[in-house]
Amino acid sequence: MNTLPLEIEDRIWYLYYADIYKHVINEINNKRNFVIKLNKLTNLIVNNILLNNYFDIDRSELIDLNNELLKNIQDKSFYLLYKHDVYFNYIYQILKFQKIYPDIPESCKLIGAYLNKKSNFNKKFYKRLKVITSGENTLFSKMIV
Repeated sequence: MNTLPLEIEDRIWYLYYADIYKHVINEINNKRNFVIKLNKLTNLIVNNILLNNYFDIDRSELIDLNNELLKNIQDKSFYLLYKHDVYFNYIYQILKFQKIYPDIPESCKLIGAYLNKKSNFNKKFYKRLKVITSGENTLFSKMIV
């Protein structure tokens, strides 16, 4: 039986599998980068809301984050990577129920649930989050909260 030397076979297998796994590694890195970015942004948002700087937060930013989160949550590989994460597991549980968080609009529901979990279900935080996601005018919301 004619075989190539072991070094050449190893090099051929490396070249063959490098192309296949390069795509998978890039996908995993993209998902990890999304989680890192989401974590930084949500920490800033939670801190701003808790420190009375919540008028700087725009509803459109929350809608964009919600859409990105929804896109990633619906991905099966994302589920396999982060199903044991406390915050994402909570989001997966939220998706099973329709009537949870009725005060938050559908366009901000997932990011609202994520932020509420991140704030440790602080009642004052939730009231302020409802004001931000509803898009109420800032003068009216200053009188309420």
